Amino acid sequence: MPTAGKLVAAILFAGLGALVTYLIIPRFPEGTNFGWFMPGNALIGLLAGWVVAGSRSGNGYRNAIGYSLTAMVSMVVWGLFIYSSIEMVERSIRKMYDGPVDAVVSVFELAVEYLRTIASFEVIAFLVIGSLICGLVTDFFAQRYP
Repeated sequence: MPTAGKLVAAILFAGLGALVTYLIIPRFPEGTNFGWFMPGNALIGLLAGWVVAGSRSGNGYRNAIGYSLTAMVSMVVWGLFIYSSIEMVERSIRKMYDGPVDAVVSVFELAVEYLRTIASFEVIAFLVIGSLICGLVTDFFAQRYP
């Protein structure tokens, strides 16, 4: 059921996903093709906001801190899994794996590699502070417009 909390959370976390992309892009090697990276991050943020944060909103600001951080972690995990899986499929099309097990293991190796690439103080701080603000604003609207 759509609620104001879900709508606000989806919009805010989509914005957070899009904005953090500007901090992530310079960390990758020059010449990397990002294509749908920003819209993809915005979509991941939209889904995390709607599903994780929006469904839990309206229960007070203390709970907002918890579900906003949960939504942020889910954004990162979903993003790592999705982009690692896309890279694995591209590599498997080029026949870089000996078998399906190597390809599945590669998804997790690529996720760890991507996490090492993007993990920095400014990215983590931006995500944490941004998600806390998103959660508090979401709860504000969820309490006033149930």
